[in-house]
Amino acid sequence: MSNLIQTQPRGAAPGPSRVMTLQRNSMADIPLVPRRSLVALLLVASACTSATSITGISGPIPPSALTPRQTAFLDTLERRTFNWFWERSDPNTGLTPDRWP
Repeated sequence: MSNLIQTQPRGAAPGPSRVMTLQRNSMADIPLVPRRSLVALLLVASACTSATSITGISGPIPPSALTPRQTAFLDTLERRTFNWFWERSDPNTGLTPDRWP
């Protein structure tokens, strides 16, 4: 592909004396992102992809590490969630409301 573009000024009569030659910008002509911005972007990206969350927990908690109170809460939460879908879903369409009216 050629890096030269030939154009004519508006209202000019066609002819070799009135043709202007412009050079296209290549990728090398485009200025690069400043180094500080690039470093900041890399720091933000690495923080978002970190293996630990805000709480510092790096993975699921094994059931043996839960207290009896936490286990009871999760059991009731699981049962209430199941009951919501079981009781609120329309048997004809299978649709479930996204919130209680």
